[in-house]
Amino acid sequence: SQIHSLPLLMSPFRWVKACIESHGHPLYTCAFNPYTLPVFRPHLAVAGINQVSIYEIGDENKICPKITFNDPSLSTFEDYSGEGIRAAGARTNRIYALNWLYDDRNEQLMLVFGGENAVIRVVNVSTGKEVMIHSGHGNVVNEIRVHPTKFTVYASASKDMTVRIWSSRSPIALAVIAGFDGHRDQILSCDWSSCGGYIASGSMDHTVRLWKITDEVQSRIDMTSFREYVYRGNDLRLHNLEETCYASDQSAFTGDLHTNYVDCVRFFDQFMITKSSENVLMISKFGDFSDGVAGSGGSNDTMKETSITQLAQLHIPNGDTWFLKFDIDPKKEWLLCGVRTGEIHAWHLSPSHLPSTEPDCTIECSNLTPTRTIRQITFEPHGRLIACVSDDATVTIVSSHSSG
Repeated sequence: SQIHSLPLLMSPFRWVKACIESHGHPLYTCAFNPYTLPVFRPHLAVAGINQVSIYEIGDENKICPKITFNDPSLSTFEDYSGEGIRAAGARTNRIYALNWLYDDRNEQLMLVFGGENAVIRVVNVSTGKEVMIHSGHGNVVNEIRVHPTKFTVYASASKDMTVRIWSSRSPIALAVIAGFDGHRDQILSCDWSSCGGYIASGSMDHTVRLWKITDEVQSRIDMTSFREYVYRGNDLRLHNLEETCYASDQSAFTGDLHTNYVDCVRFFDQFMITKSSENVLMISKFGDFSDGVAGSGGSNDTMKETSITQLAQLHIPNGDTWFLKFDIDPKKEWLLCGVRTGEIHAWHLSPSHLPSTEPDCTIECSNLTPTRTIRQITFEPHGRLIACVSDDATVTIVSSHSSG
């Protein structure tokens, strides 16, 4: 592999390892386990068609397979110790989204994932057993993002033009975010603000929308977190959430940032970073710099912020393919995005100046042919490693010394 850098900027990234999953199908999503200390080895989950795999990154960054299970095809959950655990179902399902959950009540580490069949499954990582099945979406699940402080709560973005909020402790959606002011095409991406008070969404309708978590929805989020702790060991008492809350409290909206699909949106402090399939990343903010996340939106029941301040427009070479998910490192110093030519572009982020329009450095993954699209980038929670997955079933590991 090669790294091309600007003359004045030393690249902190180094390509180190790659492996190809034997099924040969595209991989769409990946995520490191964020609930771990630096002294422990990182664990990476990846998914594509039917299969979800978990790898341990060992000595010398060796990619070691630990767990593989299928949703919902075949029938085997395998932990590489020779034991199989029976699972149900037998059909094809492209898995587009996954993330990690953690229940501190019983120290249960879980994976939540969904995709083509619109079903979201929560699986205990240790046993492979399903903890919860959510079947509320009416179409493909494109992204799953975990609440910033309540690690059993998550939001999902779907082709059915809704964002739904779920808890692994309840079979019923805590909220459905949609309505007259909602998206007009499938939602490709969503993200929580750092305080958990807002959700941003990006769509095929070229718009970015910001939704305030209403008091009613917040009370449901708090209840699922609190009551599980109080009524320890009696999950059924929580399931008195008989009805889903339909929320449409849109605080801000813009169609001025992008002219094509918005396939990735992430909060960056008070700002948002959004990506479109027009070779562009935008750093922007609703309202003025002195305003909150939503600008003046949400100050009363009818106020909606429609003005947007654009801070920077970043050019993504060969980034004109849709469904490419970027990531920001834990120190908020680097923004990385993969593209259709098997490269990873990196921009340096600084509080003192705007990032450069062109990438500060580009990582060429030698294991990928120029036609193999990198679908998602993810940082290890302590910033030491980056992983990406691609259309040729390849899992690639890149090291970073910027975390040191």
